[in-house]
Amino acid sequence: MEYLVSIAGYTESLADKNNYEAAPNKKDTAIFPYDYKVQLDKNNFEIIKATPYGNTITKDLALACLKAEQLGKGKQTDMLCISFSSTDYVGHSYGPRSVEVEDVYLRLDKDLEELISTLNATVGKDNYVLFLTADHGACDVPAHLMDVKIPGGYISEDELTKNIKTHCMNQFGDSLVLSVINQQVFLNEAKIMAMKLNKLVVEHVLVNYLLTVKGVAEAYTSEVLRNNDFTEGTFKHLIQKGYNHVRSGNVAFSYNPAWMEYHNKGTTHGASYSYDTHVPLLFFGSGIPKGSTVKKVNIVDIAPTISMMLHMSFPNGTTGKPLEEVIGK
Repeated sequence: MEYLVSIAGYTESLADKNNYEAAPNKKDTAIFPYDYKVQLDKNNFEIIKATPYGNTITKDLALACLKAEQLGKGKQTDMLCISFSSTDYVGHSYGPRSVEVEDVYLRLDKDLEELISTLNATVGKDNYVLFLTADHGACDVPAHLMDVKIPGGYISEDELTKNIKTHCMNQFGDSLVLSVINQQVFLNEAKIMAMKLNKLVVEHVLVNYLLTVKGVAEAYTSEVLRNNDFTEGTFKHLIQKGYNHVRSGNVAFSYNPAWMEYHNKGTTHGASYSYDTHVPLLFFGSGIPKGSTVKKVNIVDIAPTISMMLHMSFPNGTTGKPLEEVIGK
């Protein structure tokens, strides 16, 4: 793997050699560029997904599908959705301000250029609409933030689970906890009933305990998430939107900004803060007017917008609204 541009051309990154990155194979020193030939010679093809070439292979597959399936050649509308996921794997390993992340996006830009050029040549630039977005953002590496005196930190999920169980044992004579995962506490409701405990009381006890844990910002019982009506656009509203009364835990909690369950190299996502939820959304192609907006829109607005373009009913699970800037008023 070679530089796409000279190292001086990677202008949006931290210094390449730092203490905040870990190569995906956990063996290489995290200094760009990398030689993956050894891993590939050992049939370790999984490494490809954590390189820019994972995106390029995905692009090649999409172009092969476009040709073989004759997409855009018939009377009915065809839809091709492509997920370029190498950005995610690279971001996890190196963090959003790394040379590696900048490089994968520079190369993705060239992949998109080829995709658009092929669409123009085979389908016709007036015969397709393309949208581009992301499913999430990412947090800066907390270790880096702390080094530059910005609040952040790490929480051990195993240690937190142990402490929650100990607290329940002290309060109720049993741990009562089935698991702690995805910032939710799942309780053994059958045991709670057998012990003749009040489930809501147990949940409130856990909420009050979690709010004493360093790094925890908010905690909510299932009753609050089920019955309260939080203002749209707030962090609480986003947490509530992720709650399902059948599948979710008994208690949901969130960490302070830039706190996470992760090791101290690389980063992750999953918070309701803007660094995880603010992503780009672009429309391009036939009938799309030139322009931009700073108005807040949501990824769920894509489906009804495309539906309006196709003069068809919205999908039955639609919660978004058509974007007037894209389709006209």
